Amino acid sequence: MKMVKVLLLMAALTFAAMPAQARQAMGIHEKVVDGFMYLVDNSGSMMMDHKSTGVQKIEMAKNIMTKIDSNVPELGYQGALALFAPNAAVIPATEWNHEAFEVAIEAIDNEAPIFGRLTPMQKSFNDVAGMISGLSGNKAVFLISDGMENLGATPAVAAQALYAANPNMILHVISLADTAEGLANLKEVAALNNGSIFIDGRTVINSDVAALDVVRTALYVETLPSETVVSLQDVLFQVGKYNVMPKYAKLLDNMAAVMVTRPELKIFVEGYADPSGNENNNLTLSQNRANAVVEYLVNAGVRADQLISKGRGETDTYPSYMLDRRVEVMIIWQ
Repeated sequence: MKMVKVLLLMAALTFAAMPAQARQAMGIHEKVVDGFMYLVDNSGSMMMDHKSTGVQKIEMAKNIMTKIDSNVPELGYQGALALFAPNAAVIPATEWNHEAFEVAIEAIDNEAPIFGRLTPMQKSFNDVAGMISGLSGNKAVFLISDGMENLGATPAVAAQALYAANPNMILHVISLADTAEGLANLKEVAALNNGSIFIDGRTVINSDVAALDVVRTALYVETLPSETVVSLQDVLFQVGKYNVMPKYAKLLDNMAAVMVTRPELKIFVEGYADPSGNENNNLTLSQNRANAVVEYLVNAGVRADQLISKGRGETDTYPSYMLDRRVEVMIIWQ
């Protein structure tokens, strides 16, 4: 999201207001669903190794759930975890608790037999429909599957029946497909709802940014309980670096001087990186850049509780890599 930039005129404290949609960048979470469920394919093909990774697919599914679960904020969600083909209610609908789900995910059997475990998806989905209904209100269901070995109705038809039983549900598809047929089946399921996520499970495993984006999209929005937000001049960084360059000292010193005398103000600091290099490393680099600006302001006398920082990685790129290597500094007042 590109933000309107204005130069800092601290003497007069004249700031230009940002568009309202920029408030979603502030990292204050609001639920968009009341609960969520992991619905994991437990068929024989999931006990086989993924053709491209050489890793057992059920083990990949466990890694995916662990990555997602680690990003779920403490907002009072309900949660559930179920296997299908054959079906098993690992955790029936209950209050979500990270520690309990972590233990349950780890305990899922990855030594089940391969043969004789086909996937009657319609029957399986019918069996779990009541469990999904046990989650009150709006709900998200993360379907993790390779899309294979289906018996009876197609996966999309089976999913339509699941939607009929739970109209306040959105089915998000995390694909472990390693065949064209399995991929096509899962894409048809995701196409049933415009709000559905479709993502390759390998991406979730390999990218912290992708795992976080899945949770953001499915479970919450980031909002700001303030009336006015302003965006100030960016602080730019050298390639691969996160130390604040001396030329930005005056800008940050002036900002600190105002913040010290205006305790009702808060500053939000968002760090970014250019898209070269490793995505996970860039997320860390962007957070380090945000932290460096926060540390500078604290050393200049600003209270730590007036500052909020977040690394955004390479999620908001400009035509120039130089502008990607930046920290956006915003002032908020209630």
